[in-house]
Formats: sequence, C-alpha cells, structure tokens
Amino acid sequence: MVKPVKQQAGYSVDADLRNMSFKEDDVEEGENEESIWNHSILEEFPIMSVNSNEEKAICSIGFPHAGFVLEVGIMDGTFHGSAVIQDTDELVYAMFEYFQGKVNGACKLYYSSGELFFSGYLKDGYRSGRGQEFDKEGNIIFDGLFRNGYKIPQATQMIDKKNYWKEIGSDDRVVSICRKNERGENEGICYFYSRGELERISEWHNDVETRILYKFDGKIMREFIDNVLRYKGEYVQKPSMKIVRQGRGTWYAKDGVKVRYQGDFKRGLYHGKGYCTLGKCEIGEGWMCGIPKSVLWALYILMWILFVVYYLLWALVFPSHWVQFVVVATIFYTIAMFGPIILVMC
Repeated sequence: MVKPVKQQAGYSVDADLRNMSFKEDDVEEGENEESIWNHSILEEFPIMSVNSNEEKAICSIGFPHAGFVLEVGIMDGTFHGSAVIQDTDELVYAMFEYFQGKVNGACKLYYSSGELFFSGYLKDGYRSGRGQEFDKEGNIIFDGLFRNGYKIPQATQMIDKKNYWKEIGSDDRVVSICRKNERGENEGICYFYSRGELERISEWHNDVETRILYKFDGKIMREFIDNVLRYKGEYVQKPSMKIVRQGRGTWYAKDGVKVRYQGDFKRGLYHGKGYCTLGKCEIGEGWMCGIPKSVLWALYILMWILFVVYYLLWALVFPSHWVQFVVVATIFYTIAMFGPIILVMC
C-alpha cells in the first residue's frame, strides 16, 4: 500500500486549467470501482479549484470524487511532472505524469482499498498502450494493450515477429499488425487490414503515422517512396510479410508522374516483356533481372571472347606465365558457362 502524500498549503491560484472539463451525466450507474479507469482521469477527477506557487499546485477535486486532492508539479505556469491523487483519507488513488499540461506518461492506479490495480501509461488522460491489471492479491489478470481507456483483448503479441502485435476484430479477421515499443505505442512498420484484406502499410514514430509505404486495392498495390507514388501494379507478399513487385506494373520517376518502365516484374526487378524510357533512350524489349536482354547477350558473348583471347595468349605468347592466364581464363569461362543459369533462376 502506498503511503499518503502530505498536503501542502499557501499556494496562489494561477495554474493552467485548460482541457479539464467534466459532465456529471458521463457517469454510468452500476459501474464498479475499477470501471472508472476506463474513462479519462480528467473527467473522473475534475479540478474545481487550485492553490499553487511556482513549483507545485494543490487542486480540489469535484464530483464524482468530491473531497479528493490532486498534487502536481508546475513549469512555466502549466501542470508538468509527477502528479498524485489522494482520497479523503489521504490514501493514494493514482500516480501519473503531466507533460506540458497534458496527462501523458507512466501511471499507477489503485483500488479504493489501496492495492495496485493498473500499471501502464496514460495518453490524454486515458489508459493507452501497454499495461497490466492486477487483482487485490497482486496477481496479473490482464497483460496487453489499451486504447481510449479500455482493454483490447483481441490484441496479442506475435511469437514469430519480435515486438509485433496482432489485433483481431469482432469478425475474427485481422485488423492490424504493428510493431510496438515498450510503451505499447506504434513504432516502426504497421500493416492495416479492411475486411481481412491488406489495405495499407505505413511507418510510425512515437505513435504518429509518419509516412505511407504501400496502399492496396485487391491485387493491385501502390508503392510510395518519400510519400511519392513510384509503383502501381501487381505484387506478392512473402511469408516474412515483405511486399515484392511481381507481375504487370508501372514504375514512375521521382516526380510520381513520368513513366520510367511499364511491363513485367519479378522479385521487384524488370523481368519479361516491358518498355523503358531513360532520358532520350527508349528501350522496348525483353528484360531479365532488371537488365535488357540485349545487354546480357552482349556480356555473355564478351565473356567467351575474353576466355578465348586469354587462352590463346597463354598458349601462343606467354606459355611461361601459364598460372596467371589460366586463372583469368577460368574466371571468364565460369562466368560464361554459369551466368545464363543464374539469370534463369533470377
């Protein structure tokens, strides 16, 4: 049980009370004591009056917890730092953080009898991200994710992908697969689904979506680089969840408008029939592994020519330097022999 924090007096009223509103009809009848933490802490513990100095404030709480007291730090006239709520018996009810006037950060919430009920994080006053609920004996009864104050029981941590969480909807279909940080916030690559079908992939930082990477519409995807459309066409998704350009598609220039290539793709590369525009040079022919077939044929013939040249130089001109010439000739011979096989496997 947490020891009560001693109240302080002698503060002037000058704290910033913005974003702290409460409606009495928000309280639902028949709720148990734990259900109050499904709501915003600002609504359940509305501030009615403030006594403050430059460093701390003592706030009186109104309905539905009239008589409770909030003690919180102040910085530049705004609530900032550690905050503690005590009941009328000076028993700690909640410990949390203010950041520049908003309730954001780690928190511990307690039963009215003093036992720890919840350990996790608050965002804008609501339980959010990774958290744990406990019974009065200290046993964990829920360990998972929260959103807008409520548990997300359908969200589970994936075993085969480190730090990734999968959320299932009420229809038993995947809603999202997201990489999370230790706070349970989206951090990294997230996959979002609509009716069980992949809808978009985006990158997140500190629970904020920073850029769209892919958008999907059935068998067609749009790929974005630096928020500019670079590809539109068919694709495949690997077991590792990696998205690869494959099938018919269009590759755009950096402006997202000009077409650089239109045709077949395989493993993300030009492969098959396609038409490419490179500056003033237009190439309309077959491709293999991202290279025009005419170029590959030229390289193939060149390898054989170099092999023959080096072999003849060794045999007719420099027989005493046979080691060097044999080694080089063997390299060209190997490339000429196995190069086509490697390209076919591409």
